Amino acid sequence: MPVYRLEIETRAGLPDALADETLHRVRTHLGASAPRVAELRTRRRYLIELEGAGIERIRDALIDPVVERGALGTLPTGGDPWVVTVGFRPGVTDSVGRSVRRAAQDVLATAAEGDAGTVGEVFTATMYLMSGISRAEVERVADELLYNPLIEQLTIERAPHAASVEPPRVGSSSTRAPATARVPLRALDDEGLERVSREGMLALNLAEMQAIRAHFMKLGRDPTDAELECLAQTWSEHCKHK
Repeated sequence: MPVYRLEIETRAGLPDALADETLHRVRTHLGASAPRVAELRTRRRYLIELEGAGIERIRDALIDPVVERGALGTLPTGGDPWVVTVGFRPGVTDSVGRSVRRAAQDVLATAAEGDAGTVGEVFTATMYLMSGISRAEVERVADELLYNPLIEQLTIERAPHAASVEPPRVGSSSTRAPATARVPLRALDDEGLERVSREGMLALNLAEMQAIRAHFMKLGRDPTDAELECLAQTWSEHCKHK
């Protein structure tokens, strides 16, 4: 089934609530060492499976033309910001995608005969466009604040970004192989440790997270997300071995 890519963003000059919230989180959670992001914008990205006609009708239904602009394919970025795209891993339920699919089906149900295709799955993602910082700083912001590696995956590109239309399916080439990511545990304070446990659904308390941090400080490296998950499965309160 053909796949169409749709990007939507807030019009220039209007408030971008998610971008403002993300900038606030960068400054609040990363403190004095926070990267000095010159500009941050966000977009919604949809990959829509559609057999037949009607993608323009779906596009128009998803965009609020008063406050938003959108395009099939990619929107121009203006400059060369870093583009961080965060979406669900293959097999993870995409509730927003399901809602958009139902809305798209409703839109096409009112179309004239011959102008209504069949909607398959819809895959959603959030795009963050950041300027004024290095790739290493972008990776730090992404790893610590923008995604949960247990259920989400991300890509980092320099604009102009690729107009990929490959959905996140199990075994697809767009899916990173069961890769592990370093969790910068040694640099985190107590609040950061608690956040890692909470967002990673590790069910480890502060004392346990401190013990893990101390162990890896002795090793001279940070743990991977897989190592933390293994510790959580054998040590946390939801496991009988604790």
